[in-house]
Amino acid sequence: PNDFFGSTTINRKGNIKLKAERNGTSAEITLPYTLTAPKTYYEVGDVVYDAAYKPMGIVFWVNPANIKEAKIIALENVTRKFGPVGTTFFTPDYNDGYGNTLALVARNKTLNRGLTAATSAFMYAYEYKASAGTTAGWYLPAVDELKLADANLAIVNAALAKYGTVLETANSASSYHMSSTVVNQSGKKFYTYDYHTNPSFHGYYVLAER
Repeated sequence: PNDFFGSTTINRKGNIKLKAERNGTSAEITLPYTLTAPKTYYEVGDVVYDAAYKPMGIVFWVNPANIKEAKIIALENVTRKFGPVGTTFFTPDYNDGYGNTLALVARNKTLNRGLTAATSAFMYAYEYKASAGTTAGWYLPAVDELKLADANLAIVNAALAKYGTVLETANSASSYHMSSTVVNQSGKKFYTYDYHTNPSFHGYYVLAER
């Protein structure tokens, strides 16, 4: 079709049937087809590419009200310390990791802490692939964004296995994933999310400041 997304009546999957007849005999074949491009919407598990058409992330959540809006997880999985920003500074949002990360980056600058991608998890996330020809806007997710990934973990991990590093699910030490949600609960507490396959370990974990 000329306008792939212009009509709800377009069959994006189906069969093309070809039939030939000659001298009273006939033969028929069926060719299945799927229209996959150009794609201007997202589905969980989609690979997202940078300007050089290199894989840069996997879609782990799609806005049900607008399928052109998605959240994307990076292909890399690294270990970093959070980075000290003071015992009385908090980023308590459970859903807005981008806002949390921007606040942490601003705090690092205000206090002149000198935290970098090598020494801080939120700085690593903020600076991830932030160079010409790639992308910007990455961040350390809020804890409920990690939970969103959990809802589609099998699909996301299947794509990550092909293009990057899967989210660990088998070992309780390495299956903790740090979020940017930091709250004041009788002291400074850090929210993490554990994807452990054992239900007794699976879910939220709150760690005291250390």
